[in-house]
Amino acid sequence: MSNPIIPDYKILKLGSPTEVEKRCIEAWISQGSSRAAADFLGVTHSSVVRAVGRVMKRAIAAGYNPKPIIEPDKEVSAGNSEKIDKKLSQKVPTYVVTWAQNATEVDTEFLASIKQYCKHRNAMLVVIPGRYRNPTSVSENEISKRSKEYWADEVSPYLMNHRKVLNSNILIMGDIKTQPTASQPLSGLEAITGGMSGIFGHPKVQLKAVATPQHELPKLLMTTGAITKSNYSDTKAGAKGDFHHIIGATVVEIEGDTYHTRQIAAMEDGSFIDLDYEYTPTGKKKAPRAAGLTLGDIHTEFIDPDCERITFLDKDCIVKVLKPEKVVLHDWFDGYSGSHHHKNRVFINYAKHKSGKNNVEKEVLRTFEKTKGWLCADTEFFIVGSNHNEHLLTWLERGEPNLDPENALFYHTMMARVLSGVVMGETSAKIPNPLELLARDHLEFDGMRFLKRSDSLMIAGTENSFHGDKGVNGARGSINAYKDIGVKCNTGHGHSPAIEGGHYRAGTNSRLDLEYAEGLSSWLHTDVVTYANGKRTLLHKFGRSWRAKR
Repeated sequence: MSNPIIPDYKILKLGSPTEVEKRCIEAWISQGSSRAAADFLGVTHSSVVRAVGRVMKRAIAAGYNPKPIIEPDKEVSAGNSEKIDKKLSQKVPTYVVTWAQNATEVDTEFLASIKQYCKHRNAMLVVIPGRYRNPTSVSENEISKRSKEYWADEVSPYLMNHRKVLNSNILIMGDIKTQPTASQPLSGLEAITGGMSGIFGHPKVQLKAVATPQHELPKLLMTTGAITKSNYSDTKAGAKGDFHHIIGATVVEIEGDTYHTRQIAAMEDGSFIDLDYEYTPTGKKKAPRAAGLTLGDIHTEFIDPDCERITFLDKDCIVKVLKPEKVVLHDWFDGYSGSHHHKNRVFINYAKHKSGKNNVEKEVLRTFEKTKGWLCADTEFFIVGSNHNEHLLTWLERGEPNLDPENALFYHTMMARVLSGVVMGETSAKIPNPLELLARDHLEFDGMRFLKRSDSLMIAGTENSFHGDKGVNGARGSINAYKDIGVKCNTGHGHSPAIEGGHYRAGTNSRLDLEYAEGLSSWLHTDVVTYANGKRTLLHKFGRSWRAKR
């Protein structure tokens, strides 16, 4: 496997390296590879890759344009590769990246819809070629009797099989060929893009966030979906590949050093929705309002001001543009004031006392006051049963009011209210949600619903009631805990966005420098949109924007 970048002495001039970074670059050049450089310097491989990646990003920002690092495959002509590279050098604002299998029919309706998209959005189509040998394929024999090392004529003008830097933070990994039946196409590729995000061609849609230092732009790895129809062998691996085969693509919007990516997935007629427009083989039209918006964890006490503004408050904010029928809130309440994690934390509790952050009732009221500015008359809001939302109940159960005079009156008042509603069910005690009791006192409650852990919330065929902290049979939750349950679901909790099988996980809307977020982090401001047609995308918020300017 080739290196993600090949450093040369030009980046030493343009990348302003530190002494440590300079030694890494010189060792890489002299030793011939990043791993040999790491052995030569006596450091870890990731240290070399990250150091060179940082310099490469600065050099690119200063005008350096690295050349493709491999020669085009013989099946994709050098002439065609040069043409696509020339188009890419025009730096169009939007790219649509997908994958095509050799000797396989193209989904012509989806291709026609993409062409309409490119026409209306001034976008460029890039198709990453992939191979699969399928001795049982009927379609191969129907298409052609000639060599299977070819791609359908419809996508030939768009094929690109080398790496291309789109800006200093993201590149297309056109040279990486992964078996289309791979269940984990991104496995082992975390370091290969250096410090940059990477788009890999594959028919299964997968996305993972890779931890980076908090001051750097988050790093995402993602696959594309396919523009060719499902064409697999009659084996177990082939059946799994067919199940996960998505007719779709990744949209990339470039704005300087910032980027925005989204997933698009086709319906049977080739149409697809991207944000507020639907594209068909014959044109575009206004899309129906989104079925649902699953927000990354809110943590209202520590919500990021930019996230709040671009989600709820701006004239072209997410909620006003997509007009979701339902908004799903995870970890709506933070519970910092009475957090059980602060027991015996002398210095944290002293800081909370001095700043007024230890008053539980005031935190609850601040949460309600913020929320009043978000509620919409024609949109339902759902509060998912979440570990942070349950902090208030935990505080009541573990509270020591004799040692906490500031909160004593509120504690006893809420204990009386909750205790008066406790009943014994057939198998367990039924305990009122104290947060819900208070919300009924202070919020316009029409259109707002608190979900219990056992409730279901189906939105356009996707389950939205799981927070993500609880896994299977009492285990902790994880991205893999929900991917094989046979039901599509959107969750929160992890703060790191991900796509794994039918499981889409949102990120967070909190500040990224929370008390328990020290060191490397893969946290990202990300929501999940469920469109009216049931298809989904992750919506990332970088800086003060959630999409390219229109």
